[in-house]
Amino acid sequence: MTTAVQPCFDPATADTFNNVPLVAHSREAAGPVHALSASGALHRSGTLTVEFELRGDLQSIRLLPSVCQPRRRDELWKRTCFELFARHRSGPRYCEFNFSACGDWAAYVFDSYRGTRHDAEQRPLEISVLTTARQQIRLRARMDLRAAYAGGAEEFELAGWRLNCAAVIENAEGTLSHWAVRHPRPRPDFHDTEGFAICLDGAVAAGDPQVMPS
Repeated sequence: MTTAVQPCFDPATADTFNNVPLVAHSREAAGPVHALSASGALHRSGTLTVEFELRGDLQSIRLLPSVCQPRRRDELWKRTCFELFARHRSGPRYCEFNFSACGDWAAYVFDSYRGTRHDAEQRPLEISVLTTARQQIRLRARMDLRAAYAGGAEEFELAGWRLNCAAVIENAEGTLSHWAVRHPRPRPDFHDTEGFAICLDGAVAAGDPQVMPS
């Protein structure tokens, strides 16, 4: 299906996706989450911006409080964490970015499916969080895809990117639920290439980006 994308007049933007719904894995209950979606934009500079919007009972969701000095930190996925995975075309290499509501972040690059993992080249990520009436949270993050995937190489292809937006949500009892555009496996696995369902062609004028059919 085609995602609903707002008209984009910014010449610096190569492609966008808007309000792509994330769903809980079929083995898990949605719990306090009523709806979760992701939007984003790939810029010609190689910068990727993503925004997650979660609607639900925030009092029943464990969110780490903001910290004065956010830092790069591993294992953010053990608590409430928003995530983005990116690979180019059908290549085995891909990046993983993690964002916590407290401002901490992580960025990795994998040589293949759950293969050798390295810290991806990345400046501190820009993360902003807005909560509304204890019923909505918006987390926006900005990352350098060019640096993470291609090491900052001058030649950076804007077309052919495949993304997976995902989230791990921890409820008040400590139970985790796993959310993604698609869950191809019997157990949650955000790394599965079949879950990279958001397609960016690198040219807004060419048409709306696609979410690959199941």
